[in-house]
Amino acid sequence: MPEIDTVTDSSSSFIFLKDQYLFGVRARSNAGYGFWQLVAMCDMDLTVDSFSQVYEGMIALKGTNGDTPLGV
Repeated sequence: MPEIDTVTDSSSSFIFLKDQYLFGVRARSNAGYGFWQLVAMCDMDLTVDSFSQVYEGMIALKGTNGDTPLGV
């Protein structure tokens, strides 16, 4: 959850010297790269049939040579 930090106390030496108020946000998160082969999009309702259709499509993905399954 992001936290908003402020320096607005008029007795602060920074505000006195620079005549500026400070505002900032602190947050921690994580992001990373993923393989495009692990992404599937389906705009159908989630049913056993629609899940199976997407799952079978992911399993059927082949490597660049067209013969080797990616093993997704």
